Amino acid sequence: MRANLFQLAIIIGSLFTVVAHGLKDQNLYLGGFFPLEDLSGNNWQTGNGILAACRLAVDLINNSTNILPNHRLVLIANDTKGLLPRAQRVLFNYIFRPPTKLALIGAGYSSVTEPLAATSALWNLLLVSYSASSPVLSNRQKFPYFFRTIESEISFNNPRIELLKYYNWNQIALLYESENIFSETMDDFRSKIAVNNNITIISSESFADQPKEQVKQIKEKDARIIIASFYEDTGRKVICEAYHHGLFGAKYVWILIGWLEVNWWDVAVTVSSGQCTREQMREVITGQIAIDLTYVRKDDKRAISGQTASEFTQAYSELVPNVNKRDLYAAFAYDAVYAIALALNQSEVDLVKYNKTLSDFTYNDLQMARIFRTNMQNLLFEGISGTVSFTAKGTRIGTIVYQQMQNITGVTQKVNIGIYDGQAKQIAINNDLVQWKSNRTPIASVRYSFTPLHIDLALLISMYILATCGILLAIAFLTFNIILRHERFIKMSSPRINNLIVVGCSMMYFAIYVFGLDGRWVSQRNFHAVCMARGWFPVIGFTFMFGSIFAKTYRVHKIFTSGKANKVVMKDTYLFGLIGILLLMDITILTAWQIIDPMYLKILNLTAESSPNQDVVRLPQIWLCDSNNKVTWLIALFVLKGTVVMVAVFFAWETRKVTVAALNDSQYIGMAVYNVVILGIVGVPVIIILADQINPTFALTSGFIVFGNTVVLCLVFVPKILEYRNNPARNTIHLARSRESTLSITKVAPSAFPSEMESST
Repeated sequence: MRANLFQLAIIIGSLFTVVAHGLKDQNLYLGGFFPLEDLSGNNWQTGNGILAACRLAVDLINNSTNILPNHRLVLIANDTKGLLPRAQRVLFNYIFRPPTKLALIGAGYSSVTEPLAATSALWNLLLVSYSASSPVLSNRQKFPYFFRTIESEISFNNPRIELLKYYNWNQIALLYESENIFSETMDDFRSKIAVNNNITIISSESFADQPKEQVKQIKEKDARIIIASFYEDTGRKVICEAYHHGLFGAKYVWILIGWLEVNWWDVAVTVSSGQCTREQMREVITGQIAIDLTYVRKDDKRAISGQTASEFTQAYSELVPNVNKRDLYAAFAYDAVYAIALALNQSEVDLVKYNKTLSDFTYNDLQMARIFRTNMQNLLFEGISGTVSFTAKGTRIGTIVYQQMQNITGVTQKVNIGIYDGQAKQIAINNDLVQWKSNRTPIASVRYSFTPLHIDLALLISMYILATCGILLAIAFLTFNIILRHERFIKMSSPRINNLIVVGCSMMYFAIYVFGLDGRWVSQRNFHAVCMARGWFPVIGFTFMFGSIFAKTYRVHKIFTSGKANKVVMKDTYLFGLIGILLLMDITILTAWQIIDPMYLKILNLTAESSPNQDVVRLPQIWLCDSNNKVTWLIALFVLKGTVVMVAVFFAWETRKVTVAALNDSQYIGMAVYNVVILGIVGVPVIIILADQINPTFALTSGFIVFGNTVVLCLVFVPKILEYRNNPARNTIHLARSRESTLSITKVAPSAFPSEMESST
């Protein structure tokens, strides 16, 4: 009896064991596409290394109790030979021949993967690639079930932009091969740059085979930072053309693709511009930057498989002992298998509420396909290649590494100098590892050192001293004129009009102080006030000074050309009114100018000056006052002043023979008119011509003002001072008419100068 019970227990136990084993051995099939024997011409010789990494992942998953514990993954691998027709035949075999595949892995090349991803989606199959980086595959409408554990080529654009911003490279050029993978990437780059207004693309060039003209264009536009994308064969031509066009050295940085084959540049090349030796190719490539993938994580963190990166590397090396058969993309393939397994593992849980299992999947089951896709989209796990997660377009979010080609003991090698964390979107550069030629970071373009030019301090002080002396002289004459205003010979010269001449000259002298104000003394924000003062002081000052001279000349002309000297009476009030009219016209024009078209600071850049540092050009600047219609306003003022001056010249010429010794300054007033006219004719054109030469302009402007004002003051007041000192008999007045007149008068009736003959209180 006991024996029978024991036998029954053994049978029941065996049944449970068989059932349990059957549950674990419930196979889930994956179809794989691998370029085991590459006939595409791209020379991928390590496809077997990719397959080995996938098999390693499958074995670890099947031995795991946490991932698909009731199932067994089976990877069915086929050789695509890197050819699309071969890959398509493999795909249809997977679909139309049992068993049913739940997902697909591959293919290697983007050109092969794109048609496979579009076709497999019709049968609701996930396709996960380990190396296809074409931007086209991010099209979710066309490839709804495609994922990849490698970053898209577009994923390099954010790291590129962050690198440009890190080094403040705000002016760049693009050079890329006319292949879809590169064209799409550069289109995306341009769209991202359009958002970032701090970076300018000064040249964007694409080429099919020979890049000579494109490299020449970049050189002509003086681009220093060049982002280049190409395959190895055309890349060698680019580097050789860069050598012949001088696009290398301390001033230039090429930002290249890092996933090209090792030492792809170390080949002698012949291009349109000539030959390049291996040494010349190395000379160009040394110091340049490559942006590459993180193929295997650098830390000791354990992946979802329980392995560290070093443990994986050791296990992988044992599976592929031949170094030449190992593939850089092995970790991406390894993580692709784990991504599929983890998505299926979660899907099994989600299918319970639908009373389904993974084994129920068919190519027509859209519901299960969408569950698979959703769980794949939501993955976040630690893989051997780093943290694995996907964008909404199914592209891997990973870590990008920055590398620099450096000459280490005579050999050009890639040195990791920093990373870009795709998850955190942060850049980290180890500047201690970066080696720039000439030991300084290249800049994106020539930097202009804007240097405002100031008036020479010695010249400024000299002119200020002269202006001060002129003002003191004017004050002295004014004092003389006021103190002796009761003297008959002073009264006869219209002392109050003479006072206005002094005021005008003083304002003109003061204008020199205003013309001397520049960026040394006044900020840009406040310079408009200086511009306003530069307009008002000389214009109003000139009107006070020359308007008074004009009025006196007009009176002399009126009296001595009328033929009625004893009957013409012109009071000072009339002359003040005449001067007031001139002032009113000035004020009207200046006020309208100020309101309608106000003056502003205009910074004029002069000719650049060479610098020992080729990256820096000194650009002198001068500060000028300008307005939108400055010429129009100046013409209005010149017409007004010119008319007054020409009329005054006419009056002075008409009365050139009139003399009133001691009691009349008409002859000297005429000389003053000629002085102003001559200085204006000579000075204004010269100052306009020399407008961009700050020191000569200031020196001539100040010199003309000082000379002209001083001559006018001296012509008006020095004769009076001499008369006061030398002629005690100041009450006798002699008058001579011009030769054209036959009238001879020995004394002018006081009624001709009524205001001057009145007693002052």
